Amino acid sequence: MTNKEDYILFSFADRMIFLLSTYLLLFDCVNGYFLENGINIPVSLLVKNVLLILILCRLFNNIFFVKVAYVICGYIAILLFHYTFFYDIQNFFIGESFTHLMKFVVTIIYFIYFVRLFRIFPSNYIFHRIKSIIYFSFAIIFINIALGPLGVGYKQYGGTFTYRGFFYAGNDLSGVVLLLVPLILFFLFIKSKKVTWKYVLLCFCSLLVGVLIGTKTGLISIFISLLVIPRLYQSHKAGMKHKLVKIFFSCIIVFIVIYMIYYILDYIGSLQRWSYILEEGDLNAVIYSGRDYFWDLNKEMFYNSPWEVLLLGMGGGVTVERDFYDTLLNYGILGVAIVYSFYAYVLIRSLVYYKNAEYPFAKVVFFTNVLLFSASCISGHIIYSGTANFFIAVMNSLQYYKIKNK
Repeated sequence: MTNKEDYILFSFADRMIFLLSTYLLLFDCVNGYFLENGINIPVSLLVKNVLLILILCRLFNNIFFVKVAYVICGYIAILLFHYTFFYDIQNFFIGESFTHLMKFVVTIIYFIYFVRLFRIFPSNYIFHRIKSIIYFSFAIIFINIALGPLGVGYKQYGGTFTYRGFFYAGNDLSGVVLLLVPLILFFLFIKSKKVTWKYVLLCFCSLLVGVLIGTKTGLISIFISLLVIPRLYQSHKAGMKHKLVKIFFSCIIVFIVIYMIYYILDYIGSLQRWSYILEEGDLNAVIYSGRDYFWDLNKEMFYNSPWEVLLLGMGGGVTVERDFYDTLLNYGILGVAIVYSFYAYVLIRSLVYYKNAEYPFAKVVFFTNVLLFSASCISGHIIYSGTANFFIAVMNSLQYYKIKNK
């Protein structure tokens, strides 16, 4: 089918879904500006609700989605029964628990929708539309963060040279950047199978975003992505002499980049902040930014709870700002099994097709999920992010992109 024929087969709802998806982060910026100025108009939430309704309409007759919906509704009903009759939790805290859980549920809905598109329409058609969303979204983040030193937007942490642009939930940006950077690096690298000036420029822009956001999760994930993505897809036919030269220059580049990052982090005050945390606590305090303290406060109460609480959680929006432990505390062992079974599935599937040339995204999806899972164990606002959940779904759906044999 031609692109024109594909477009005609796309329903009005599908076209609206892609239109709204393209501007999601832009609506987040508008929402952040309103909130910072005391204007209580939830622009972003309204747009995301419209997007969700449109996707649900498109999935209404999908048999697999209906089965998943039954499982989710059954699980929510069990949680509601548990919170209401077997656990002493105030009613308004129940709302916090379900608001938190819905961020994961929406991820599943997005994922099923985009996988369905790859199975119905030609992969190239869907891929190019998704690629446009990824590029535009990264551009929105880069412009927001890069203009921070010029006084445009808001600071991430008061008193430091770290920025979040007009985004209100600045911590959620780390999760989005973690997802976008490996993908856009892949888009550029897969064309030429070598490092080009565009790739180098993108690396610089990515590092600049990571440093100016000022979160360890964002910066470390970007740095790892810059090193790993070329290794995933480059050719291994080069001679020993060529390999040694590449290793030599790579070491020089890594040294320069590390020095520049160290200098910038020192200038913007992040090193001083981390050094203070280290002096007040220990290495764990630096890694977890004090989140281990909140886990220590809650774990004894959780472990000493009745078996039904161990199984279904304490609820109430309990948070230690580390996604894995937030899942355990809020939804118990059953919740951990349900939530992380999704990530186990996408991780295993991408590993199965890792070396299959017909599925070129399998490698980058596997790598990004490893980053995502690692980050969720030490940070919050990764898998339970109203900003990142869309990109989690899109990234994982790309492993269904298949190159057809001619």
